[in-house]
Amino acid sequence: MNQPNQPNQHITTAVTCDKCKSEKFKHVFFIRRLSPLVSDDGKEHLIPIDVFECSGCGHINDSLNPLKIITK
Repeated sequence: MNQPNQPNQHITTAVTCDKCKSEKFKHVFFIRRLSPLVSDDGKEHLIPIDVFECSGCGHINDSLNPLKIITK
């Protein structure tokens, strides 16, 4: 049974790793540090950023990397 707002899996296409073409990914995080000089409360913060890394080779596709998407 599909979850609400989830498309039927038969009408989707697979995302593959740009390097090794694997279709398996794992959820990992980049950790970014926010300086106390620019934070609202004057304290240092660690900010997790969700990304998907290829389970086969560890590559992160640019299209799955929010840090690359923001800087383009």
